[in-house]
Amino acid sequence: MTGARLPLAPVMIDQDPEFSGFEVRQGDRSTGGLDWGEMIALITSLTRSPEGGPRYPMLTAEEWEERRRKGDDLARQRQAEEAAFTTLRLPTNDLRDWSYALADVLCWASGFAAANYDRGLSGPMGVEAIRTLNQKIKAALAAKQQENAS
Repeated sequence: MTGARLPLAPVMIDQDPEFSGFEVRQGDRSTGGLDWGEMIALITSLTRSPEGGPRYPMLTAEEWEERRRKGDDLARQRQAEEAAFTTLRLPTNDLRDWSYALADVLCWASGFAAANYDRGLSGPMGVEAIRTLNQKIKAALAAKQQENAS
């Protein structure tokens, strides 16, 4: 088993100004919109990651802008395909609770993978599906928060 990797630059954690969560910065790279469990998982992966890299993207401002631009293009494409989607109406408080619960499951899965890395176990199945679902819930909550603010 390999020893812990030390970060190349100091890791800074701040409240994310665009989302009620955390932003993690290391050098000129950052990621935001993380809840508590995701922030802890990212810090863990920056210092010791069985997979060899952070679970959440750490990008420069230019890389984030490019991602946002591509995301805007995808959003326009999704709006054009809206008829192919199914709408599920759920109470906002339930979604928030589910997002926190999913983050706890993801945090547990990261710990499980880290603890069992030397035994060749990478973690439980379905982690990426849970992460994708949680990201979609967060996006819906952020959109609702923006809608309520305007």
